[in-house]
Amino acid sequence: MAPQVPRLILAFATLVVGFLAFRSQVVPDSFGETGFYRADSVKEIGDLPMKHAGEETCATCHSDFAEATSHVLGGVACESCHGPSLAHAEDGASSKPNRLGGDVPCARCHEEIAGRPSVIPQIVLEEHTGGEPCQSCHTVHEP
Repeated sequence: MAPQVPRLILAFATLVVGFLAFRSQVVPDSFGETGFYRADSVKEIGDLPMKHAGEETCATCHSDFAEATSHVLGGVACESCHGPSLAHAEDGASSKPNRLGGDVPCARCHEEIAGRPSVIPQIVLEEHTGGEPCQSCHTVHEP
């Protein structure tokens, strides 16, 4: 039984060395520098072109919606429903943001999910709407 122990140790050591060699080839050098992610990704993401304009930019032209709507007062940003709108902010004639066609934007936040905070009104969309669009009964900016 004594010859088995050195073989087991050798097999284990081979696995460890193989794992470490594989890991050194696969895991990026910046992984773990500032937490459990690749630190280089912060700069790479920062170098991507911007897509969102921000609420302040929307409010420069759409102050009527930005001041008193319940969604805005509740902390929901314009682009949460309308999508990225930087192209629209830069040239409104050539690019239009999502105009809330259908119920998908509403359902994203209001479809009943057990883990959602109870302060967000929740519905079972199919039962609540009867197939009608939300906008047939609700005003989107003042639901």
